[in-house]
Amino acid sequence: MSKRLFQILDDINVADIENETQMVGVFNQVVGGDMNKTNAKISIGIDRETFQKITIEKSKIPILLVIDKDEYFKRKDS
Repeated sequence: MSKRLFQILDDINVADIENETQMVGVFNQVVGGDMNKTNAKISIGIDRETFQKITIEKSKIPILLVIDKDEYFKRKDS
C-alpha cells in the first residue's frame, strides 16, 4: 500500500532533523501575484540553489501547500 503525501513528507522531515539535511524546505515569502477572470498565479521567493535544483537538476519537486493559518497555529503546539 502506498503512503499518503503527508506521511512521506513527515518521514523526510524527520530524516532531515536526524541527519541535519534539508530534503524538505519551507519557503513562505510571497513576492508577487497576478489574477485574471479564471485563475491566479503567485510567486514565492526561494534561494538560488533550490531554484537550480528545481529547474536544472530536476532533483526537487515544488509543491504549493495552502493551510488555514488559524488552524495551523491552533494545532502547532498541541
